[in-house]
Amino acid sequence: THLPPPPPPPAATQTTRSLLQGETFPDPPAAGSPSARINFRLPSSRTQRTFPPTAPLRSVFAFVLSSLPPSPDSFEMRYGFPPKLLDLEEQGARTVEELGLGGETVNVRFLE
Repeated sequence: THLPPPPPPPAATQTTRSLLQGETFPDPPAAGSPSARINFRLPSSRTQRTFPPTAPLRSVFAFVLSSLPPSPDSFEMRYGFPPKLLDLEEQGARTVEELGLGGETVNVRFLE
């Protein structure tokens, strides 16, 4: 009897670090320029950063990545109540302003 071929292996899940390869984040806006301050709750600390309202979400992820230790390679970010997931792959090109992140606290959680 012929057996069907085995299913293909699952696609490798890309890590946050690999998705952000080469990504940078902008300097904070000059005083008096439009800006959006975001508070971050990292696993072991808190920080805040001011971004231009036009900064893409990818640059916010890049800032958080630069604030974390070299490991783990993946993390998620949630904001608001009830907490909403910020999806790097689906929302990465959307701006801080479009997502309403100015004045928000973003919770960062490591993923296995």
